Amino acid sequence: MSAKCWGEIITDFDAALLSNDMQRVDDVRRRACEYLGIDEPKAP
Repeated sequence: MSAKCWGEIITDFDAALLSNDMQRVDDVRRRACEYLGIDEPKAP
């Protein structure tokens, strides 16, 4: 994923948080974890 895509993830995450759409937040978080190559954190 390019730097442009990483910027899009950050922008998408910010917009998702502002919209209070938790499904959208989860989707963006999943994309970020995929980009970073880390396992998605599990909810407590």
